[in-house]
Amino acid sequence: MIRRTFAELYCEERGLSIDDYPKAVLQAGLYLHARPLAVLINLVHRDYFSPDRDFIEDVGRLRHYHDFIGCGLDFSHHPENRGFLRSALRIRVSTEKMRQLVKSHLKVKGTAHPAPEDKGTLEPFAKDRAGDSGEAKESSR
Repeated sequence: MIRRTFAELYCEERGLSIDDYPKAVLQAGLYLHARPLAVLINLVHRDYFSPDRDFIEDVGRLRHYHDFIGCGLDFSHHPENRGFLRSALRIRVSTEKMRQLVKSHLKVKGTAHPAPEDKGTLEPFAKDRAGDSGEAKESSR
């Protein structure tokens, strides 16, 4: 059995054509405060949301929830996903909102090992500072 993509499932649930998927998910995935600004930004800078559109396109092809983390990492490292508006003001798609959308449409495999993204916002480079300092103390003795 071939599993359907997230885009297909999302559009079917909302009665949308597949062509409406990118625009609908962009609106659904934006931070709430970014929604009114998105129209204005798009008028001035047509390519501003290209990292978001790439992310939405990648997520749309997913057939399994556990593959979302790869898309999220690609989005967080996208070369155009930088700058004050995107990082500080968060005028962009929320990875957490997108994760919730994907989770609600695609089955989550098994329960023995919960996905790391279920712990909150995607932070791929977070370190356990207490563990790091403890190791440094041990080696300096």
